[in-house]
Amino acid sequence: MSQFNSAWKRAAKGATVALTAAALAFSAACSGNGGSDDANTGTAGATGSATAGEDSAQGQDVLHIGFFSAPSAPDPDRFYGANGMMITLNAYESLVKYEQANNDNPPIVPSLATEWTVSDDNTVYEFTLREGVKFADGTVFDSAVAKASFERRQNVAAGVAWLAGDIKQIDTPDASHITITLNAPNSAYLDYLASPYGPKMVNPKVVQDNPDDFGQAYLAEHTDGTGPYQLTESVTDTSYVMLYNENYWGDKDPQFKRVEITVYSDASAYEMALEAGDEDLIIGSVASASQGKYKEHSTLKAYSLPTFQVGIVYMNPNRDFFATAEARRAFYQFIDWAQMVEDVIPHKGTLATGKFSRGAVKGDSIDIVYDPQPFQDYVATLPPGTKVEMGYFEMSMDDKQIAETVAAQLLALGLDATATARSESEVYGDWFADHALAPDLFIQSNTWPDSSNGYLYGQVYWGEGGGLNYTGCTTPEINENLAQALETGDDSYYLAAAEAEWEAMCNPIWDYGSDFVAAQPWLGNVAESHTISQPYHLAIYDLTRE
Repeated sequence: MSQFNSAWKRAAKGATVALTAAALAFSAACSGNGGSDDANTGTAGATGSATAGEDSAQGQDVLHIGFFSAPSAPDPDRFYGANGMMITLNAYESLVKYEQANNDNPPIVPSLATEWTVSDDNTVYEFTLREGVKFADGTVFDSAVAKASFERRQNVAAGVAWLAGDIKQIDTPDASHITITLNAPNSAYLDYLASPYGPKMVNPKVVQDNPDDFGQAYLAEHTDGTGPYQLTESVTDTSYVMLYNENYWGDKDPQFKRVEITVYSDASAYEMALEAGDEDLIIGSVASASQGKYKEHSTLKAYSLPTFQVGIVYMNPNRDFFATAEARRAFYQFIDWAQMVEDVIPHKGTLATGKFSRGAVKGDSIDIVYDPQPFQDYVATLPPGTKVEMGYFEMSMDDKQIAETVAAQLLALGLDATATARSESEVYGDWFADHALAPDLFIQSNTWPDSSNGYLYGQVYWGEGGGLNYTGCTTPEINENLAQALETGDDSYYLAAAEAEWEAMCNPIWDYGSDFVAAQPWLGNVAESHTISQPYHLAIYDLTRE
């Protein structure tokens, strides 16, 4: 498979999209730098002023939430972030989606398509569209609109464009049906569409009124989807307001008709606003050091909601220290990962039990063994004071703590180990240009692929040119099995790819991550409004006031 890399930076995250020349585009997934563990401890407050929840002039139908750091533009054909997903996924909808409130391996269920069929060779996808769907301005959603939405994504050609698939043609035999034919078999295509970054339906008037840029400037500050809420006020980097879409096709009257969002520049200020009642919830942005406090809080409620976020340890095969699979395996066993989870991320992490993200592949399993002796034996063969360079994302306080803990253990063995913060420009720029520029070791506790699927996970972390394969660690066996899995959908190929990865020790997993939520005690249906494949997001339409 011929592949090449292009780097896109995500807001508060990063990704590299890897495309194929003759086959299907493949995953460019998220690194977890969305602020989930960014424990700033200064005294600076919010960049915008929060409004007290109970005293709001709008009354009890207002939901107050915050973002830790500003989100990127909410254009669904450009947005590739974590922070801000609460806007994009409450304003826009896909043809299909993952089922909410499913703790493991969520099924794909109807959204704007009510049913679908897939050809035996995984190239033709036929969808029956939901009737009675309108945009906020009353524009009717139909097959022509769906086709135009796919075309807009292709024309905008941003980092998420690949999730539209390698499309050969789109047919609209009538207003209620659309057929997408791909150039090559893709058994994961429904997962592409269900991805939080997958194609969303956009009001065609946006492009009609703004043909020069396909409406990109307009959708940088507005939303125009079929979802239950639409962005109506935007003060960039400061505050946002979303209002309930009275044309929404859903069959219930939601509790919250107005959503007021405040951007915080300091995590402690955000927590203080929650504790004072000025904010109603925090999702994904509670510092790990504060999570225990909320678990035992006398009034506020805390939730650890399963996601497909993972922890990865990168060992660079392009440098001498980890040049062999034996050395990489020895180090992986040297760290007591279960203890690391308990010490650093006890409320948002659990020890991984599979080689893929949680629930992505049936039959996937792993037994993480703690055995320091092989690595101690390996170090004994090295010159005293051998250097080991470690890295972690500069925004992640959790990963800083993990890296410094590991560095201390390596120093105790006589190695010259250093742990240094690394920038996104280094990780997604320099390292992909030359993998030897990456350090010997890079640790993340919070990263995720673009969709809950074995191919989108395996390709991005282990595959040749994978968007989160920072060090380029891969083997022919990994790539051959992933290609067969994509074509056929046969889980045995995914499991074979995982075994090949495990043999090579290419970017192995060590933990499963969760969304940590702290919320006012009256906020109901929190867990039911969450989806495993959509970190940092709740379906506001389904939240209640108890």
